[in-house]
Amino acid sequence: MRVKSALNMLMMCFIATGISSVLWVLYGFSIAFGDSVNGEGGGMRNSLRWRTV
Repeated sequence: MRVKSALNMLMMCFIATGISSVLWVLYGFSIAFGDSVNGEGGGMRNSLRWRTV
């Protein structure tokens, strides 16, 4: 395996981890720990500071 290929794979893993972390902060936390909707999971009400309409 060439060094360039190994570095490329390592960078793709770091980027994928970073994107996953940002998506968790933006959406996943609200779904996992938000107010339940009909007794199942959390809602997206507090995601991205959305206001109740």
